[in-house]
Amino acid sequence: MPYNQNIPIHEKLILTQKEAAAYAGIGLNRLAELLKEPDCPFAVRKGKKTAVKRQPFEEYIRNVKDIG
Repeated sequence: MPYNQNIPIHEKLILTQKEAAAYAGIGLNRLAELLKEPDCPFAVRKGKKTAVKRQPFEEYIRNVKDIG
């Protein structure tokens, strides 16, 4: 299967920080703070960068009361 960057966000397993912030409607800075927390269930390291596992991120957003 050829690499295709036009995959809809809701079908991706891993999101960039920009994609995740836009998807959830939160700022990049707030997302970066969440990803730095040691028990963050949706952070995934890609070399020096941190990406977002979409399904755990969706669950987190659904269940959180205050995103701060």
